[in-house]
Amino acid sequence: MIRALLLVWLCMVPMAADARIIPRCEPHGALTRWLKKEHNETPRFRGVVSQQTIMEIFRSPGGSWSIVATVVSGRSCIVMWGTNWDDAPPAIEGEPL
Repeated sequence: MIRALLLVWLCMVPMAADARIIPRCEPHGALTRWLKKEHNETPRFRGVVSQQTIMEIFRSPGGSWSIVATVVSGRSCIVMWGTNWDDAPPAIEGEPL
């Protein structure tokens, strides 16, 4: 699973223009503290990907966000990040976004 996530990350590298361009993988607690300190991001959503992996979305009040994958060993990696997070309601069918 981690290999697949890293492959996704490698495909995104040419598009990224961010200080987090180098993949960041650390124990979950250390990564959580780093996201809070450097980007004011805290965990907001969490979901199970498989018996081995969970995904979390961290976001800041300013709109920056990171998606983190964590495996059962406790190792976590940022697999995607961005800005301008919007808690918009779900789109209504037929309505433009």
